[in-house]
Amino acid sequence: MTDFQAIMANFAVRQAERAAQAQSEIQRLKAAIIAPLRNAEIARVEIRFDGCGRRMRLL
Repeated sequence: MTDFQAIMANFAVRQAERAAQAQSEIQRLKAAIIAPLRNAEIARVEIRFDGCGRRMRLL
């Protein structure tokens, strides 16, 4: 395998790990957030992300 192929293979593995971690975090947050929203009879939450940084707005 060439260096480029090794780099790309390593990148793909790290991407898969990050995707799995993100999915796990999403499920954890859903479990923590959805029940209180339902109890407050909130049916919809809109989150806007501008694509940079960590700032988001909850509407």
